[in-house]
Order: sequence, then C-alpha cells, then structure tokens
Amino acid sequence: MSKSELVETPQDTTIIQTTGPVHPGALINMAMSRTDVDIDKLEQLFELQKAYEENEAKKDFNLSMAEFRALCPVIEKTETASFPHKNGPGKTEYKFASLGKVLDVIKKPEEVCGLSHSWKVDQLDGGQIKVTCFITHKHGHSEKTALQNSRDDTGSKNNLQSMGSTIEYLKRYTLFLLLGLSSQDTDGYLGDEPEVSDAVKSNFSESENNEDIFNKIFPSVEEKIKSGKKTADQIITFLTVNKKMALTADQINQLKGVK
Repeated sequence: MSKSELVETPQDTTIIQTTGPVHPGALINMAMSRTDVDIDKLEQLFELQKAYEENEAKKDFNLSMAEFRALCPVIEKTETASFPHKNGPGKTEYKFASLGKVLDVIKKPEEVCGLSHSWKVDQLDGGQIKVTCFITHKHGHSEKTALQNSRDDTGSKNNLQSMGSTIEYLKRYTLFLLLGLSSQDTDGYLGDEPEVSDAVKSNFSESENNEDIFNKIFPSVEEKIKSGKKTADQIITFLTVNKKMALTADQINQLKGVK
C-alpha cells in the first residue's frame, strides 16, 4: 500500500499520512471507529486482512522450510530389507532409513524451525492404501502431499503386517517429499538393475521427452515385474519419487498391465 491513501466516506475525504505500508488491521480499526462505517467496505477489509495474514504465514513457512533443510543432517540408511523372489530363486536386498530413524533425525530441526508433521491414512477401494502427509508451521500455514500403493505382500507377512509395511513406507516417502530431503536417502528399489538407473540418470536431465526415457528402460522394469522381483507400484514409486519422472497415465497403466 502506498504512503498516502485516500479513504472516502459519504461526508468527506480523509488523507491518512503514513511512514510505510499500512497493515489491514489498522484500516479495520479506523473504519470501525467511525459512526458511519460501511458494512460492505468493512467486509472487504476483513477479506484483505485474511489474505494478508495467509500470505505472511506462507512466507514464514517457506523461510522455516529453508532453515530446516540447512539444519537437517544427512539421514543414513541403517536398515536392510531382504525378501525372496516370488517366482524363481534369489532374493532382493536393499538398505533404507527406517521411519523411526528419520523421525529421530528431524525432531530437533523441526522444533527449532517451528514445524510439525502429521499423517492421514485412508484405505481405498481395491485394497489400495493412501497416506497423506501434512507439514504445518506454528503460524498456521500447512502443506500436504499424498501417495498410494498396494499392500506389501513380500515375504511371509500376514494381512496386518502387509498393511503396516505399506503405511510405514508411504509415511517415509511423503515425509521425504514435503521436507525436501535428498532422494539419495530413499530406497534403492532398482539398485540391482544398473542399466535402469543409468538410463534415467543419463537421459532425464538432458531430455524433455520422458517417453524416450520410458521406452528405453521399460524392457528392464518389465522383466523385473514379470519375475516377481518388484511390483508395478514399486517401480512407479521409484521412477516418480526417486528419479522425479513425470509418468503419464498411459505409462502408469502400461506398467500396471504387466503380468
């Protein structure tokens, strides 16, 4: 708002001299102090104040997020997952950071920066599990992201264990996404298939055509799904979250259609 504003009333025109921007709250106080206050204009001022406060809260959120990323240390992968292939001999192994480890590492930086996190879990039709993560700043601004996946049926898990494994997995990934933690600390689902990771790494940053990249890596990921080493959902999550590929609906359906 400029340093000199005109406030018109049915009786007169008043010049308000200021030394800087006027807070919407100050305008509301001035308007309410008048005996001939215009209710419509007052409502507009309240809307202006609301927008102002939301914008200020978002700016505070962004500053705190930047501070958090500067303070948060590297999250090391200390756990190892291992499960046999469903079809054929062999097993899949990879290292990851457990949810408990992640929470221990981010607890202090979150407190310092006035941030907190929470999750909402939904069970969708078809057995899919959806996890929504929320990051909230102490001044009220909140942002969220969601991922969904099927139950983790690897190994010899029962139904509750399969659901619990998927929920923890999605909690970790949504938290990583919202807090902007490094993708190198997420699970290396294709770590034992170097031509897949190399194809994405060598092409994604230089090419704007995801279709070329997808077509190049599809034979390898198709073999992984058919052999039971990975599920289509695991491949999709790896490509979209870890490698930041923007898969189209047709590409996702093509992966889900592999049997």
